[in-house]
Amino acid sequence: MRKPSHSLVPSRRSVLVLVAAVTGGLVLAPSPAAADPPAAVEQELIVFGGETEAGTQLWTVRPDGTHAQQITHVDGDAVNPDWSPDGRSLVFEWALPDDAGAQLAVVDADGGDLRVLPVTRPDCVDANPAFTADGRRVVYLNDCPTEAALYSRPVDGSGGPQRITAPGPDGYDEPNPSPDGRLLSYIRVENRVEYQQALTVSRIDGTGPRDLLPPSEDVAVKTGWSPDSSHVVLTTDANQIGDAPLEANVATIAVDGGDLRYLTHYSGGDLSAFAGSYSPDGRWIAFRLQDNATGESGLWRMRPDGTQRSLVFSREGLRPRFIDWGGTPCPW
Repeated sequence: MRKPSHSLVPSRRSVLVLVAAVTGGLVLAPSPAAADPPAAVEQELIVFGGETEAGTQLWTVRPDGTHAQQITHVDGDAVNPDWSPDGRSLVFEWALPDDAGAQLAVVDADGGDLRVLPVTRPDCVDANPAFTADGRRVVYLNDCPTEAALYSRPVDGSGGPQRITAPGPDGYDEPNPSPDGRLLSYIRVENRVEYQQALTVSRIDGTGPRDLLPPSEDVAVKTGWSPDSSHVVLTTDANQIGDAPLEANVATIAVDGGDLRYLTHYSGGDLSAFAGSYSPDGRWIAFRLQDNATGESGLWRMRPDGTQRSLVFSREGLRPRFIDWGGTPCPW
């Protein structure tokens, strides 16, 4: 399918009016064009990695943009969070300071009870975890200097890791179990070249892999399943290659590889959109809108057809990344 070649969204100038207001210290509520979700939905939480000059920590915010709070304060970076199916806890990648590696950690939704899972193999890093549909295990990337493979392990530490994919010449990233527990999506990095990234789906045990999108689509390392396990939200053209402008856009694709639909159509290199996840009820998609010139970005939401886009959260010097919508109704 041909990439989008023109913009069907508000101009960069109109978008950056909002960004400029936000970076002045204001947090803007969603625009009146967005239909008001039920009150229960507004009590859910969106988690993201808040990137600053000092590093990245996990933050949560309500879908209406209120009650933003930092929930991790680790030494190093907290990135790639994923909600447990019951919405009470998060698993994330803890990148240690001074390039000392990475490990997996689990934390309660309010930031309490931080637990670290032992590293799978010495001299390797464990990264980009996600819960299985039953919440009992996490799947993750085990990345070593000469090879990479996907693994799973019990969350409670009661058993050792089990390998899902055989190590090979290609790299892997972001394993993501489907909500119905049958399938596993992941990014396959062909020959470990950063901008040759396929979206692959297999059975939950790693057998029967097939590419939904080929490596040439340069799929970003952040995707999300629809609640009914029928579609995946993703980003194509994720990396800037040479002097070509960065033109990342959000799309959805059916699990059989059909029905590829672009929800954003940014071109020219001014703005890019990066997928986060579906809301738990499937009525919204959270995404990151980025000003490529400044690197500033905001957390936005839209309908699964790309309509009713509205700003959820943005703050000067805090760049939302690794966005995941989930969580139980919060107590505050």
